[in-house]
Amino acid sequence: MLKWRPIVGLGAALMILGAVGCRPRPVPTRPTGTVRVLCATYPVWLMTRSVTDGRSSVQTERLFAADLGCAHEHVMAPQDARRLASADVLIVNGLGLDDYASAAYRRVRPNGTIIVASRDVDRSLHRGGSSARQTSANPHLFASPWRYAAMARSVAASLGRYDPGGAAMYQRNARSLARRLEGLGDDFRTKLASMPNRRIITDHDVFDYLADDAGIEVAAVVRADPESDPGPSELIEIVRRAQRLHPAALFVEPGSGSRLGQTIAAEIGIPLAILDPVVQGPEDPEPDYYERAMRRNLRTLVHVLGRSGKP
Repeated sequence: MLKWRPIVGLGAALMILGAVGCRPRPVPTRPTGTVRVLCATYPVWLMTRSVTDGRSSVQTERLFAADLGCAHEHVMAPQDARRLASADVLIVNGLGLDDYASAAYRRVRPNGTIIVASRDVDRSLHRGGSSARQTSANPHLFASPWRYAAMARSVAASLGRYDPGGAAMYQRNARSLARRLEGLGDDFRTKLASMPNRRIITDHDVFDYLADDAGIEVAAVVRADPESDPGPSELIEIVRRAQRLHPAALFVEPGSGSRLGQTIAAEIGIPLAILDPVVQGPEDPEPDYYERAMRRNLRTLVHVLGRSGKP
């Protein structure tokens, strides 16, 4: 994930309230009868766009730029406040990932509707993965096709309650998307089952759900806090643990430029490879962008793990 570490504080809150209270610029207009749905993260926007496809009275938009990444904290700018103020519905990931967006929306639209995409999704790690201690707060459900499918079903149900006239369409779209995603997830599980070594290291916990659902073991996580690097003693322990467990590879995200990852992989003597959790992407992606990105991840895992020996 990109290293974004701004803090939402009093100054940001005053900026939001000032932008909305003084209204220096008009709130964006929309056709009469249109429902504006605003999504706080890129993966939630991708999924909601599919769920609302064909509902002409719904405008599905992103709150932030497509290249923001997975910002666990973000300073809200005046234009963000105006977008929040004009939204009828805000859809957030939840689990602490975008609480700042929910809090800002409550200030500018006290009676607005907030949908939490992760609310009805299983957050357990059934195989006791390395991050089991963090399962109550790990927000990265979207990196697993199975749980992303569950998020889509949950969002469709919530939108249907808000907009009963579109409920049938939302449910139909969500079922179609979920079937494809669950089939994709089954492909992960089937194709990785025969790999000689399914033990890996990841840069941080963004892939914990994918690994757990696909039958991969995360032997170590380089950064317990995705926004900061481990200290020297932690690095030594990571290397020692990896040398004991013999993982097949270390995986980082696209564009992370992780010199730390390169150093650790070289020290252990394992390859460094890239997996994409789809926390960011093109401004106007194809409808199947998530699915194609996950297919690339599957090909990468098969290629890298297939070349490794038994642990």
